[in-house]
Amino acid sequence: MGLSPARLRKVGATEVVRRNSKSFADAGDLHFPQIVVDTGNPSFRNRRKYVAATKKIAKALASADPDMLVVNIGGECSLIPGVLSGLGRRFNGKPGLVWLDAHGDFNTSQTTPSGYIGGMCLALACGRESSFLRQIGSEKALVSEEAVAHIGSRALDPAEGRAMMDSPMMLKKASALKRRGMESVAAEVARFASERADWVVMHLDLDFLDSALMPAVNFPTPAGMEVSDVGAIANALKESGKLRVLNVTAYDPTKDPTGRYGRMIVKILAEIVSARW
Repeated sequence: MGLSPARLRKVGATEVVRRNSKSFADAGDLHFPQIVVDTGNPSFRNRRKYVAATKKIAKALASADPDMLVVNIGGECSLIPGVLSGLGRRFNGKPGLVWLDAHGDFNTSQTTPSGYIGGMCLALACGRESSFLRQIGSEKALVSEEAVAHIGSRALDPAEGRAMMDSPMMLKKASALKRRGMESVAAEVARFASERADWVVMHLDLDFLDSALMPAVNFPTPAGMEVSDVGAIANALKESGKLRVLNVTAYDPTKDPTGRYGRMIVKILAEIVSARW
């Protein structure tokens, strides 16, 4: 997944954002040491490296223009604490988060079955590991759970699923979305986020899409959502006037030798960023 930003640039991601934006600035890529062997506590693997990476992301985004849509193309969902930490220094008011993902990413070091940070990063951003927040220099949660909408889940670990059900976050599983239809749900999600936040991050883990549509991810999951569902959420958030940040994560170019799925991602980017930026 760490290869994805460079590959998506190669197939046109930068240019499509440039063409569809009224103003454009490219902050470049961030590079991190490759992790060959896991280190540290097995319930929170590679924590020291992750803290350093989070601080690096936050520092890079702390100079972002608050009047522009910020687009972050990440390898993996664990960029979210760095994104919220950095942009929280630039944007006024409370952040909201619309999280599109097949998985919860809401484990903690007490519930994780693997110690995989990508399965914990949303919980970390919500402040469920206070020691991690202190390590990255934050005194409080980076986003309130009351301002989080988790959309499209269908592969939750038992403990994280219970935590999400008990949380004040909005939780819309894929099965419920298919029954209701995304258009009405998208409007509900946008209202929820805009009523609770002054600016909103739309976070797209590409395994939100059905595995038949997007197999070029590390954790492809069936019974997922359509490309049009991403557009419906994005359009509803744009209508609210509070969409300020877009994260796109989890593309694995080693599973896309022809570049077909990378080009699909670029088309998704074009639809989201076009209009009024």
